[in-house]
Amino acid sequence: MLDLDPTATVYCCDFSERAVSLVETRRAQLPLDKRNRIRPFVCDVSREPMANTHIPPGCVDVCTMVFVLSAIAPDRMPDAIRNVSSVMRTGGQGRVLLRDYAAGDLAQTRLGTRDGRKLGDNFYVRGDGTRAYYFENRFIKRLFTDRGMPLEELQVHERAITNRGKGQRMERRWVQCIFASAEVPEAPLPPPPPPPEPEWQKRARAAESARAAEAARSEAARVQAELDDFEEGEKTKAIIAKCDRVELEKFINELRVTGRVGAEEIVTRLG
Repeated sequence: MLDLDPTATVYCCDFSERAVSLVETRRAQLPLDKRNRIRPFVCDVSREPMANTHIPPGCVDVCTMVFVLSAIAPDRMPDAIRNVSSVMRTGGQGRVLLRDYAAGDLAQTRLGTRDGRKLGDNFYVRGDGTRAYYFENRFIKRLFTDRGMPLEELQVHERAITNRGKGQRMERRWVQCIFASAEVPEAPLPPPPPPPEPEWQKRARAAESARAAEAARSEAARVQAELDDFEEGEKTKAIIAKCDRVELEKFINELRVTGRVGAEEIVTRLG
C-alpha cells in the first residue's frame, strides 16, 4: 500500500500489544520515508475511541477488518463499528473491507461438540481463551447497515483443506464483504470509564484515612490541653493577684516548711 500511494498513511491497530510490537519491529527496518507513514497503536476498538486519540476523524479511505469482529462479543460489535465509522471519509467515500469466519465452518462444528465452549448463538471460546464468532449473512449485513454503512458486496468463500498427515478433510468457510462509509460518520466513542479500584488499594486508602483521622484527634487533644493549661494559669494569676501579700508569703513559707516546694524552686518560679 505504501508503494502504491507514496502519500498514504497506514494506521495499524490491534488489541494485542505483542502484535503491535511486531509491526513496530518491522517498521523500524523500512526506509525513513515509509517508516514515517506507518502509525501502529494498541486499542480495544469495542471500548476505546480511535478518533482524535489515534486517528484524525474523517480521514480514512479504506479500513480492513480481517478476523477482527469475530474476536469481539456480539453485544460489543456495534460499538466497534461505530468506532470505525467515526474515522471514515464522509459522504460514503470510504470503504470497509471485511473478512471473517462464516457460519457452518468446520471449526464451529468442532467447538460445538465440546462442553463449555459455546457462549451464545454462533459464539464460542477456544481452548486458549480467545473468542470466535461465526457470521450469518443477514447478521453481518445488519451490523453495518444499522450504522448507516450500506453493503456493496458480500461473498461466502468455501474451501476444502486436506491434512494429508492426519488424513483429514476440513471444510472451511469465510465471509468477505465490502461496505461503504456512512454519509455522516458516527460520533466517536466516549472514553472508557476508569477501571475499578483494586481491593488492596481500597484498604490502603482506608488505613491512611484512619491514620490521618487519629493524627487530627491527637493534635486537637494536644491543643485543647495547652488551652486548658493556659486558662488554669490565668485563673491562678487572677487568684494570686487578689491575695493579701502577708497571707501569700505565709502560704509559700508553709509549702517550703512542709517540703512540697523548696526555697530554690520558689525563687525560680517567682524570679
